[in-house]
Amino acid sequence: MPGKMGIGPEVIITVSIFCAETTEQSRNIARSSIIWGIQKEKGEGKNGIPSIKEAAEDPLSIQEKELVAKMEKRMSLEIQKKLGKKYLSNGRNTRREKS
Repeated sequence: MPGKMGIGPEVIITVSIFCAETTEQSRNIARSSIIWGIQKEKGEGKNGIPSIKEAAEDPLSIQEKELVAKMEKRMSLEIQKKLGKKYLSNGRNTRREKS
């Protein structure tokens, strides 16, 4: 259905955030999501996001490996410690340490 005159197109932006104790863990979680996207494009992945182990074992073509590498390079991955420092300095840390 055509839009009303004078109303331009709209843009939607999505952001995915993968948080973990280490950068490696964050990358592994993100990789599972990337692999799932590739699976969906091939008509697979109907069981949801694969586990880290399943994603690591998924046989990828050379082109798919290149796509995964490209997407991982574009991602901004931060470890929880880096983000935690920011929240601690702002007094927003809700995690309590045992005495």
